[in-house]
Amino acid sequence: MRLVDYHTDSVSRHGRKAVSSARMMLRVVRNQLRETVRYFRHQPNPLAWTLLGIVGLIGAFALVTTGLKFNRITILLGYYVPVAIFNDYLLSIFVSLFGIRFLFQRSPRFKVQPYLHLPMRRWQLVAHFQLSSIFTIHNLYPLLFLVPFWSQYILPIYPLNGSLYWIGTVLMCLIVSTFLNNWVRSVLTNSELIFVLLACAVWLLVAADTVFETFYLNLFSYFLFTNLLEGDGVLMLLAASSAIFVLVLSSFSLYNSLIRSNYRLIPSRRGWRILDRMVGSSQTGALALMEVKLMWRNRRPRHYLLMSVLFSTAYLLFLLINPNTSTGAIFGAVIGLFASGGFVLNYGQLMFAWESSFFDGLVARNLSFEDIVKAKFLILQSSCLILFLFSLPVFVLLRPELIPLHVAFLFYNMGVTTVLIMLLAIRNRRRVDIQKGGSFFNYEGFSAAHWIWLFPVAIPPTVVLYILRGELQTSMIVIVIAGLASMVGINQWVSFFANRLYRQRHPMLAGFRSYGR
Repeated sequence: MRLVDYHTDSVSRHGRKAVSSARMMLRVVRNQLRETVRYFRHQPNPLAWTLLGIVGLIGAFALVTTGLKFNRITILLGYYVPVAIFNDYLLSIFVSLFGIRFLFQRSPRFKVQPYLHLPMRRWQLVAHFQLSSIFTIHNLYPLLFLVPFWSQYILPIYPLNGSLYWIGTVLMCLIVSTFLNNWVRSVLTNSELIFVLLACAVWLLVAADTVFETFYLNLFSYFLFTNLLEGDGVLMLLAASSAIFVLVLSSFSLYNSLIRSNYRLIPSRRGWRILDRMVGSSQTGALALMEVKLMWRNRRPRHYLLMSVLFSTAYLLFLLINPNTSTGAIFGAVIGLFASGGFVLNYGQLMFAWESSFFDGLVARNLSFEDIVKAKFLILQSSCLILFLFSLPVFVLLRPELIPLHVAFLFYNMGVTTVLIMLLAIRNRRRVDIQKGGSFFNYEGFSAAHWIWLFPVAIPPTVVLYILRGELQTSMIVIVIAGLASMVGINQWVSFFANRLYRQRHPMLAGFRSYGR
């Protein structure tokens, strides 16, 4: 009788734990929904979010329309079998979408951390946030095109089982992309060296595939999706197995990142002492050196530095390796801006927010605002020159005819881009945790204004390149003159921003103390 009572009590105890765990998970879901509603309800700039919403709706309508009328586009390009040409490039499209996802989709790790104090197993939280990461705009937007395309050109023509295999594998590719992105960001959080090696290996493989014109990715894409349409269920199972494998891999990596410390000891190095003697004697130099130390010793700003170097070399190599992808005014502006200004465009947007945790002490010290602004400009303009030198060999080896473009945008980035980014940075009101992992995909401290602000930076040179597209030298001269004119007036810019920082210091301090809420 006692054994029966013990067994009954054990079963009831496990049942109570299961019910308690389910209730706790429902609370987590409910809290996430409330957090999302509060986030959109209390945006400081509703006009910017309204404009982004309108652009999003227009983009969604364009994707659905393109999916339904895709045959008209292929006819204009000289192809009369839309499914065949689409199957040929489908995996390449997913690779490109993965790059966009990597830049903009937030890691589940940042969502899990606030709930680690709850009486729940960490594996439950990992599983929940892994699965919830599937339901994002990065998966919704591709489906706005793929589902109409499938319903219009595949479902009515091909066998039912082949059509279902095709759309099922497409969904599996999106799932693999989601979990693979979660794994890559966990790798970046845990081991920066492994991430750099992986990124360089992938970019080199893609570049080699393009240079030697093997196009293995396109061949495999055509083989995979064409055979799926013919009803090959083995390939469908292969795609499902890949999704399960990447799910397990990313889940273990995410779990390990939660139990590891974000902090590491930085020993004293002789190099810092040498730099202190070289540039630390002046007030401006000491402030600039303090910023460099903050950047190197803390995870998130260090990731911005790392990713800026990668984008100015490896990603630039990917863009320039194929002449067909690096022509036109838009591509010219993108290449020129990121080749030497990638660090300014990303790190510079939070130029004062990086110091939000000790900005009170910085303002209270006997420091002139002119010296603070000069140090910021010194960091940003020096980064343009350093990235220019890093990426110059890529232009020399692959596209020497674009070296004048590279030089012109060096002056533009040093003179114009730094000023426009500083104007944005001085409006920051949100506190930033500089020890949180992640680079471009951790957007704590960002708002809609940070995305919209890229337009006034990129549009002027794009317009110049487009209007003077037949006269490259003239357009380069115009861009150089604009940059030099701004650089000549650097003292006036320093005075302007110092005065603006003085007037904005109290709202900035209030925002940094309240964590930007």
